[in-house]
This record gives sequence, structure tokens and C-alpha cells, in this order.
Amino acid sequence: MRLKFMIPVILILFGLIGGTFSMPYPANAIDWTGKWCNELGSSMSITSSAADKVIGTYVNRAPGYCAQPTESFPLIGSTNDEFITFAVNWGRCQSLTSWVGNYNDVTEEIIAPWKLIYNSYSGVETMEGSDTFHKCP
Repeated sequence: MRLKFMIPVILILFGLIGGTFSMPYPANAIDWTGKWCNELGSSMSITSSAADKVIGTYVNRAPGYCAQPTESFPLIGSTNDEFITFAVNWGRCQSLTSWVGNYNDVTEEIIAPWKLIYNSYSGVETMEGSDTFHKCP
């Protein structure tokens, strides 16, 4: 008899708890697909954002780097509500960059700090910075 009483109580409690901790963005509410440009003219084209994963390409236009604007490099990442993380393997440049950021629904931008790791003559080095991406026209 007690078990029959407890099951509805447990279900109601789980329902109340689930509603209490809801996030401001419903899952997959942001359309990550499309072309995004940053302040230096670099661009990422996200071709798929199914199941909280992002896949696409990245074109670097920041001056002074091994990756040239005529090359595109594979991009892979993940999303969780308004948060996004993605990485680019620069291949022949022997370096990797990863970004972790969030979508700002007021400015409709992705603000994402990044970290680059690369080989130099003195060994492995890193650089850090931040990019702001907006949907390209």
C-alpha cells in the first residue's frame, strides 16, 4: 500500500525539481549553422549542429600566422544550450586552437576566448586571446 502512495509522490517531486532548475535557453534553441565572422575577418562555417555537436570549417584571416586565407581547416565541437566549444587542427602548421564561449542573445554574437598551442624552435608554446563572432552577411 505504501509503495502505491510513494510512486506518485516521487514523480511529483521529480517534476518539481526538474522545473526548478530549468535553463534560460531550451535545448537546441540557437541555430549554430551558417557562416560566422570575427573581428579580424576570419570565418567559421558550421555545416551541422545535430545532437549538440558542431562540424564545419574555419578560414583564418588573422595576419602573421601559418594558416593562409586561401585554406580552410576542419572544425569540430559541441554545444550545450548557449555554450559552445570548438577546435581547429591547423594541419601542416603543427598547431591547434580551441575556443570556449557563449552566445549572447542580445547582441547575437558568440564571445569566445581561445588558446593556441604550437611548435616553435624553442619548443611548445601557447598564445591566448578572444574572438567575437557574428553571423556573416
